[in-house]
Amino acid sequence: MELRNGDLMGIPPSGGLAKLVCKIVQARTFHWLMIIGRDKDGWITSESLGKGTSVSRFVYPTAYIYRIKSLKHEPETYRLISFHSQRGEAVYDFQANFLAGIWFLLKHYLKIAIPIVKNNTYNCQEWVIYLAYCLKAKIIPDSEYPYCRNLEKSEYLEYLGELRQSQ
Repeated sequence: MELRNGDLMGIPPSGGLAKLVCKIVQARTFHWLMIIGRDKDGWITSESLGKGTSVSRFVYPTAYIYRIKSLKHEPETYRLISFHSQRGEAVYDFQANFLAGIWFLLKHYLKIAIPIVKNNTYNCQEWVIYLAYCLKAKIIPDSEYPYCRNLEKSEYLEYLGELRQSQ
């Protein structure tokens, strides 16, 4: 499998709470990030962690790889870094996880939709959606809350396969 800039990586849950959440929403991923470059040491990614948005290295043992269907050309590294820098080190959106949980429960059990909250903080799913938006690409419908299952099943993404790396 050939990876390229702009590809998304969905990371399986590692902790107990993350595994429980994934079981409830029937998802195999918990954390999401975007590839923004590669050098001699490996893949460089953009992601949102508990400390906020970050440019970092791909260090996870397993990832499910998705390609944004509407991206016909590989985005340049400098362009992706520029998008990242427009938000600086944005604060992590802890509220998004809570709202996504409420949205999921209301939509799937009571058939009630609540408005999507948009602000300048990002959890990992919101962050890859923002980066895709900067590339003029959509990766989930506007009416959907950003959470792992929506990304996994998105009609806008092509699943490429599983990547495993030795630690």
